[in-house]
Amino acid sequence: MEKAAEIQRDILEPAERLLSSQPSLLRISGRTLAIGDLHGDLEAATSAVELFGKGGHEHLLFLGDYVDRGRHSVPLLELIIKEMLADPGRVHMLRGNHETLWVNDEHGFRDELVERGLGALHIPFNDMFSQLPIAAVIDGTVLAVHGGVPEGLPSLDDIKAIRKGVVEPKEARDGLMLGLMWNDPKESLQGFAPNTYRGYMNVFGRQAFEDFMGKNELKGMVRGHQRWPEGYRYFFDTRILSVFSCASYCPNVRKKAATVDNAAFAILDL
Repeated sequence: MEKAAEIQRDILEPAERLLSSQPSLLRISGRTLAIGDLHGDLEAATSAVELFGKGGHEHLLFLGDYVDRGRHSVPLLELIIKEMLADPGRVHMLRGNHETLWVNDEHGFRDELVERGLGALHIPFNDMFSQLPIAAVIDGTVLAVHGGVPEGLPSLDDIKAIRKGVVEPKEARDGLMLGLMWNDPKESLQGFAPNTYRGYMNVFGRQAFEDFMGKNELKGMVRGHQRWPEGYRYFFDTRILSVFSCASYCPNVRKKAATVDNAAFAILDL
């Protein structure tokens, strides 16, 4: 119980206060280190923090999916949140699809909390997750998000207006949020189609991507959400970079991060 009270006091409460003061769409400027899915891979998270600490980047941006599948989600969150609280103008966290109650109830985070004697913190953690921003714009040109392009051709103002505090997003009510957190790119498609691989939400094609980018005067996108053996993959003539940063449940993956600088991407080892 002492550990739970400490996490509640030192991690969850100050993080929720900070995050609730931020809009759903962040705007940051400068060379940015983007980190993909971590899924309880504490070693990868530590490497990301150390890489940022070496200098050369103005911002450290985590693209979501901190929990589930790996076995060290709690210390990973403690590490990242402490970094964010110590330097909130430079360290940022976005929300992934695993930062929702029904997903992390089923895929390992709640079980890890129970094993650590912290089961009572499952709802408080998800309350904190509900305050995470959904997306960020880097240098006014690159959208950073966990998933991808949502249906409806929203504006950046629409994304900024996404309401926070939604612990359990519902498709009928929170479709814009869910599209940004769940949707995947597909090269052979032009518009949108059901995501048959996940059995939930959609895939989006080149034309949907081009329409969204054009409307919002953006040049590219950096996102996570998909596992690649090489740790990254480009889509649509390298305008989308999909980066994956953990090996917690897939040891054959090469853990990667990305530098985003002036609408250009560079791949880094973690």
